Amino acid sequence: MPASSQPPSFVRRNGLSLAFLGLMLVSLVGHALTGWHVENNDRQAHGESARGLGEYLVDDHFLSSLFENWESEFLQMGLFVLLTAKLRQKGASESRPFDEAEGESASSPTPRAEQPWPVRRGGVWLRIYEHSLSGALFLLFALSFAGHFVNSWELHNSE
Repeated sequence: MPASSQPPSFVRRNGLSLAFLGLMLVSLVGHALTGWHVENNDRQAHGESARGLGEYLVDDHFLSSLFENWESEFLQMGLFVLLTAKLRQKGASESRPFDEAEGESASSPTPRAEQPWPVRRGGVWLRIYEHSLSGALFLLFALSFAGHFVNSWELHNSE
């Protein structure tokens, strides 16, 4: 069967990102609707009037719980990336084989022209690039932690 001369479609080129974006949106909508429902039930149980969804979405209760969820996820993923880069586990597909020498890769080297610029440049840029995924995840963790802290503080002060 001959290969198609047309480049892959946008959806095919970005399928993983689109799938995770869709899952995140479904999760976010579920989180918002569930939290809104629980919040309104609590308000009515205390003789207060229910609030609209838009009002709930900017409330400290929703934002605090949202950032709390993100905080735990980014910490978990950051640790997973960091630890799987250094530690080994027999039988784990994410782990490097035990017979692989430290610092060696099982894959063939990429031609220099195809390497990202930090790899070609070396030095501190290479070091940053080598840790960019864990760095990004820990930065997102820190931002989520800050968002959780600020909104929890505001929620506590409003009660």
